[in-house]
Amino acid sequence: MLSKALLLLISALLILVSLPGGGLPLLACIAVAPALIATANLKPVQAGLMLGAWSWFWWCCTLWWASSSLVLFADSSNLTGTLVTALVCFTLALPYAISAFLISHFNLWHSPLRLIQIPLLFAVLIGLFSTVLPAAPVNALFEYPILLQWADVGGLPILVLFYFIFNTAIAAIFVNKKNGLLTTAATLFILPIVVLLYGDYQLTKQDQQPTTLFTIGYIQPVANKQDKLSTLIAQTQTLKQTAEQVDLVIWPEVPVDFSWHDKQYERYRIRKLAQEVNSHLIVLSGYHYANGSDAANGHFNSANFISNNGDSLAEYRKQKLVPFFEYLPFKGYLAPYFPNTRNYIPGQEAVPFQYKSLTLAPLICYEALFTGLVRPYIEQGADIIINPGNDGWFGKSGALGHLSLASLRAIEYRTPVIRVNNSGVSTVINHKGEIQFETLSPLDTKAAKVFTLPIAQAEKTFFYRYGTTLNILSVIVLGLSLPLAKKRKNKKESSS
Repeated sequence: MLSKALLLLISALLILVSLPGGGLPLLACIAVAPALIATANLKPVQAGLMLGAWSWFWWCCTLWWASSSLVLFADSSNLTGTLVTALVCFTLALPYAISAFLISHFNLWHSPLRLIQIPLLFAVLIGLFSTVLPAAPVNALFEYPILLQWADVGGLPILVLFYFIFNTAIAAIFVNKKNGLLTTAATLFILPIVVLLYGDYQLTKQDQQPTTLFTIGYIQPVANKQDKLSTLIAQTQTLKQTAEQVDLVIWPEVPVDFSWHDKQYERYRIRKLAQEVNSHLIVLSGYHYANGSDAANGHFNSANFISNNGDSLAEYRKQKLVPFFEYLPFKGYLAPYFPNTRNYIPGQEAVPFQYKSLTLAPLICYEALFTGLVRPYIEQGADIIINPGNDGWFGKSGALGHLSLASLRAIEYRTPVIRVNNSGVSTVINHKGEIQFETLSPLDTKAAKVFTLPIAQAEKTFFYRYGTTLNILSVIVLGLSLPLAKKRKNKKESSS
């Protein structure tokens, strides 16, 4: 048992040092293998509990910042913030626990198809439980886009599948000894070649000629609740010093208390700014009251698209709200424990912003983690994903984690992502998942930057066309293969 505990500890440490900000991302490639070895020959309940506890531990270590963020944002107590974070980590650990239980129950380590069944089990279950945070250890590899290009075929699920095939093959060498060693060795040799060859092909292939050059400016104000609208206006005005013409200026999500909709004078000031800099603006108001007068009926977290003449062109209302931060589940019971949780109301639809011939896809902060929110925009011909946010609540670890998850959207849909943060990581990710300029500077760095982005006609990827079908087929294949494994196990036990 001591050796199993040591293997689990090694596995957890490998994950922690490889996660964004950990410094050794490539160690993620082998991080899960020791934990698979440790739980391979246990009974189903033991295996489930052990791998579940292991994954719960490293999730808690990974999301440690969420507890302190809740205390700052929602004015919860340290104990309450810790309990909520632990509960969220528990839900993220469930797919690992259930996978370990089923692997043991169906005796998959001794199945001839173990190198497919075990990884497929993890890929399907991680996908099903990714309602709060769609993430896996493979996200740690965001700095190496050559390893992530298969996302345009199957999104995060196919990356998780490949990731667990590799780790399962490593574990199988120790679990199965000489049984199937040739197949295992061939997998360890061929899989990296397949991943790297496809990655190299996508990164080096000739792109379509850009049809548009789009000049974008952004501000990273590092604003706080005490700052005023004047802070944002002044920083926007500095962009004129770096470029003669900026097509679009993007503001991040900020804690500054202003409203484009509900404050006439503030609306006037923003209109005047758009005319002065002669640029279209995307601004995120501090609030947009649902009833137009006060917060009694809640408010929207909205992005407003404003022309260079100061006219309102469109408004997008955030659809995917952050639980415990922007809305409170079970409010009737939990309100006393989270007195300052916002009372946001979710929007109901994607609202593309049209700039000349370009279609912009606004997704506010947390929403960029969810591929399902991008798809409706791609259906409407989106050329760029615009992702304003505020990672200042989460520290460097949380901000880099957010970046690692958002970068996959660029590859899945071959569409560039522009991330603009109040405090965090502001950058451009091209359609290959490559980060276009330095992002790892301190999070409290104020910035006002202008850059020109070449925009080509986005291709409709295999993932866009058939990703949902692939996910359904994965569930069907897994559902059909597990009973066969059980039947084989029972037959073997009867014969012995």
